[in-house]
Amino acid sequence: MLPLEAECVRSPMPTPDVPDIDEDYIEDSCVAMLSFGPWIEKHCFELLPFICYEERFFGQANVTNVTSSSASLTWLRGPGDISYYRVEVKGQAEPVEIQTNLTYDLLNLTAGTYYSVQVFAVKCDRDLSPQEVAFYTTPNKVENLKASNVTETSISLSWDKPAGNVDVYFINYKHVQTKSGTEGKVVNGLIPGSLYTFTVLSGVRDRSTQSEESRITKYTKPGKVSDLKVSEIRDKSLLLTWKRPEGNTSGYSVKHSDG
Repeated sequence: MLPLEAECVRSPMPTPDVPDIDEDYIEDSCVAMLSFGPWIEKHCFELLPFICYEERFFGQANVTNVTSSSASLTWLRGPGDISYYRVEVKGQAEPVEIQTNLTYDLLNLTAGTYYSVQVFAVKCDRDLSPQEVAFYTTPNKVENLKASNVTETSISLSWDKPAGNVDVYFINYKHVQTKSGTEGKVVNGLIPGSLYTFTVLSGVRDRSTQSEESRITKYTKPGKVSDLKVSEIRDKSLLLTWKRPEGNTSGYSVKHSDG
């Protein structure tokens, strides 16, 4: 047999499939998150805006020294580097920006009025959860309190409405409290011949605050005697007797005339 001879034949090499160069490809990249959620790659040397997050912050505002026209507002310090605090009072047009203080005096308020206040800590141009408080200013006291139409068992009270707002009036006497929605009240069920001191206060709907009191003192009329009798008639004298009326009596006045 003849010896076999090997022959090496070079086969043609296919042209490699080289992908197109991605112009947006960044070899050493940093990840940046967009404000609406997705992330993209950026060059690490690029200066980018950042988003400032606080996962949770719960504070509580408070008011003290409440008067008919002012109140002192305080709140808790926000977390981290707070740019400023913004105070918003419902019903008032312009909010107030407070740079570093944690207190603010609310002025020029209306008496007897409900106010809702929010304090926003602002960080990285973003509002954190507001600290909130709501309160009533103290109503003003009533003026020109009068008592009229006095009978044995009733007295009519009247007064002038004070400046500001009033939701209800409270009338107190002898451990009794009644109320009125108008500037007047007829108090019934009184005892004849008794001294009563009435105090009237302006109030708000939730009874959280009341005004200073206005006061007036008045007697009811004493009751009329009954069963008046004449006895022991003499030339220059006679005896009168009667039954004591209901209620209280400190004395009797006897009048006579020649007929």
